[in-house]
Amino acid sequence: MDAEDIRLLDIVEALDGLAPYQQCASGLAECNDDMPCSMHDSWVALRSRIMDYLGKNSIADLAKALELKKKTLAVSKARKTGARPRNGHSQTAVEPEHRRFGIANMDSEA
Repeated sequence: MDAEDIRLLDIVEALDGLAPYQQCASGLAECNDDMPCSMHDSWVALRSRIMDYLGKNSIADLAKALELKKKTLAVSKARKTGARPRNGHSQTAVEPEHRRFGIANMDSEA
């Protein structure tokens, strides 16, 4: 199986199971749309975003984002010290890595 085929959700499910994402955030035994706890609406929305993110992103996406982050940090460090980055190119603006590599749902949906 390739890194592109391994979703983050697959890893979470294999290691921890999905039960923590299906339970009440306040720990109540019975919490649903008909009998919500005080955190229900917030948790349902957050849980949906978490599950969506985990389902849409793979190990390969994380690896790409990490490599871009390393490059971004190298450029930032080079700017502070006045040196040029290792690749010899200077960058004037760095787009957030989750946008450049298409990692889903990292922008706020306000």
